[in-house]
Amino acid sequence: MKQTETINNIQALRAVAALMTTTFKNWGGRGVDIFFVISGFIMMYTQMNNRISLDTFYMGRFIRIVPLYWIMMSIYLLLGYISGFHQTTFVNIVKSYSFLSFVTTYWVGWTLVYEMYFYILFGALMFMFKRCSFVILFTALVFILLSYNIGSLIFFEFLFGMCIAYFYANVRISPIVGKIILYFSILLCLIPVVYQLHTSEAQRLLFWGVPAAIMVFGALYAPQTNNKVILYLGSASYSIYLTHAVVLKTMFYTLGLQKWTMHDVRIIVSIIVSIGISCIVYEIIEKPMTKYLKNRFLPKKTA
Repeated sequence: MKQTETINNIQALRAVAALMTTTFKNWGGRGVDIFFVISGFIMMYTQMNNRISLDTFYMGRFIRIVPLYWIMMSIYLLLGYISGFHQTTFVNIVKSYSFLSFVTTYWVGWTLVYEMYFYILFGALMFMFKRCSFVILFTALVFILLSYNIGSLIFFEFLFGMCIAYFYANVRISPIVGKIILYFSILLCLIPVVYQLHTSEAQRLLFWGVPAAIMVFGALYAPQTNNKVILYLGSASYSIYLTHAVVLKTMFYTLGLQKWTMHDVRIIVSIIVSIGISCIVYEIIEKPMTKYLKNRFLPKKTA
């Protein structure tokens, strides 16, 4: 089995997903589906190639997700208090900080609740089973039970990514075929946009989750991009995802951007400003903070 490497096209898809979430279009939030599939893929693929201890896995995930989330949510709440654009209760704030509710005070935080629960489950199953096929099987069983209890099917997008990782680690496909699959997935993504299909959890999984999985699958085998800009945005995608909510709320409620009459101009300006500030956050907060925490709390070989 090959060693874990950075897969450029996955970084590129991270950038695409992050940029999608910065818009107010009805398809903007669908970048989340791509993120979930990628997350499932990365977790399975990295652990297949370089399995680490349970405590190291959980600490690594905590460092990657939680500190920046807490920082950006704190800024969001502070701005909301100053500008009056957001009101909430102390209980909701506590639940949001502790990932105890799928309805979070910081409106992008709901996806991280799914992520954290997936990490808890995945880490436990990797600790219990040495065979990755068993991990995938029991993940599917747990997700089926969850779908009955909480009525959400979006968990299965993580499972899609895990299955893709298992396949990718063992099967080679021609780059030309990968490119065809990737282009086909883009066409599939246009179907729910054109026909406005998303009225249920099942439709989201079918019309957004499945195309996202096909997109990740095709991107893995397609010729890899070397575009430095898109790869940088992929590295900064988490900062973009978290920061854009703060930036957009500030622009719309503090600076009055919603009063602009030209809707397309509002969208373009908000995207550009969001990306610019997000990249600053990535450089001065996320990157140095994550490096410090990894060096401080993780074994050197996994830092």
